[in-house]
Amino acid sequence: MTFEWCEYPDREHMYAALVEVVGTGLRDILRDAQAAGLVASGGTTPRPLYQRLSGADLDWSRVRVTLTDERWVGPDDAASNERMLRQDLLSGPAQAARFIPIYESTDTPEGAEASCGKRLSAMPWPSSLCLLGMGRDGHCASLFPEAAALDDALDPGFDGYCKAVRPVTAEVAGPYARMTLTLAALLRTRHIYLLLAGGEKRDTFRRAQQGSDKREMPVRAVLLQQQVPVSVYWAP
Repeated sequence: MTFEWCEYPDREHMYAALVEVVGTGLRDILRDAQAAGLVASGGTTPRPLYQRLSGADLDWSRVRVTLTDERWVGPDDAASNERMLRQDLLSGPAQAARFIPIYESTDTPEGAEASCGKRLSAMPWPSSLCLLGMGRDGHCASLFPEAAALDDALDPGFDGYCKAVRPVTAEVAGPYARMTLTLAALLRTRHIYLLLAGGEKRDTFRRAQQGSDKREMPVRAVLLQQQVPVSVYWAP
């Protein structure tokens, strides 16, 4: 596994470092391209990062933002990643960014795969950065262990930006069907930043390093690939 390990004494220092590196990365892209992309993870860990990043000094009107995954609930639902992102990132200067949702009001995520993929094609994929999280079961985005759709979703050659997922690890995933970006989509970004916090996540990461079964711990698919550089940020 080839990745950069970045360890900090506390989360405040980690968030400050990430705001700097992501902000600089987006500005660097915008110097050479018409648009930059940010693929943002859901969950609670990145929220303080988004709150700080929303005030970054860059041309947000040329930034397009989407999510790594979404629970199949409306954007007003407390469980919605889109709701969280609009509150914590897409405010202040970052409100000028163009948001590309991966949820739509169909009964199931399976019925929205084609239209969601069409919307995601508007992301400037070669010029995008990805902020990724990891669950205590080794999932990332909504690539959950042993999910039925996992073979396609983890295939780096899969012809699709997104995939409907029905997690089987209900304790971690909750009672939600989901839409996730595929590994193929994540690997179209310029750099992946894997954000971890706490001792439990560090232990999970160490277990992921010790094996190669991607269905068991899908985060291994990100760590074992050689296509996109990966930086792992961790704080207690």
